[in-house]
Amino acid sequence: MHSLTSSAILLLALLVVNPAATSSFLAPRPKMCSPNLSSLVHGFRGGAQTFSPYKSSKMASKSNGNDNGNDKEQASLPVRIFKKSLFILAPISVASAVTQLTPSIQAAYHGTEFTTDLTASLGCAVLATVWLKIVTKLATNSVIDSKDARKIIHTGSAPLFMFVWPFFSDSPWAALMAGCVPLANLSKVIAAGQSANSNDVEAKELASAVSRTGDSTEALGGPFIYTVVLLIATTFFWRSPVSAVAIAQMAAGDGVADLAGRRWGQKKWFFSKDKSYAGSAAFVGAATVTSLALVAWLNLAPVSMDLAVTLLFISVVCSLVELLPLGDDNWTVPIAGGLLAYSLII
Repeated sequence: MHSLTSSAILLLALLVVNPAATSSFLAPRPKMCSPNLSSLVHGFRGGAQTFSPYKSSKMASKSNGNDNGNDKEQASLPVRIFKKSLFILAPISVASAVTQLTPSIQAAYHGTEFTTDLTASLGCAVLATVWLKIVTKLATNSVIDSKDARKIIHTGSAPLFMFVWPFFSDSPWAALMAGCVPLANLSKVIAAGQSANSNDVEAKELASAVSRTGDSTEALGGPFIYTVVLLIATTFFWRSPVSAVAIAQMAAGDGVADLAGRRWGQKKWFFSKDKSYAGSAAFVGAATVTSLALVAWLNLAPVSMDLAVTLLFISVVCSLVELLPLGDDNWTVPIAGGLLAYSLII
């Protein structure tokens, strides 16, 4: 509560001290394009001059190449305040909370548990950096296709991180320490998403590796959601079948489906020209094997034929969710997998 109050006070102070920013923050716009994380982040970093993520009607018309004269309905004032303040309050609140909790966390540990978890977190962070560096370099040097690099990162990052979970202690605070790894990667994804106007070579390489078309702002779409889902799974479903199955479906299932579909997916589903039989089959196979491997490695449930059949069923359902246009696969698939795991395994 203290951190949230401090953040709110700081936000109000910023708006009071800088009237120009206050005016830009709350003023309605005659026309707006759909705001995304990239424009929001750029807006905030640019100061009062570029605080708003909304483009002028002239700029929007020029960038779209087509102006049909139909203005989008303006968001209400409370909604605009909420959306914009969220991007200020969230990082400040997290930083403040971590600062206040650190002494309590260290005191709650027993013996060498704190050192164990700190070492494991730092080791994971280093390994994650090396993993991303290897794949991005291969893509930058055209050793592997950029689309393949994107899906290799997608397929391997989260499961590889979860395979390191046994190296953390049994402390109830271990989940928070482990969560620092995807949190750090989240900052890298954000940096990659706004690297178009920066001189950060590493961020540009990562953006190139995780984007479909080379547009750096794509990093703030699927890759951003992917990392947030991993952060939630780590922090709130630590060493649970829910996190193991959800992440396996999102990472291995969806990632391998794309790799297989682009190579052997000539036959498409009748209701989707972008989804193939081969991709769906690869999804089910990779998701089932990875789910079973994670559950067994983390000792989350007794390994048996019944468990294998259950995971196969979950993978089939998740592959159907991936086929349907319900939203971004990086959140629809893990939610479906996590709910089924909670219902059928726990």
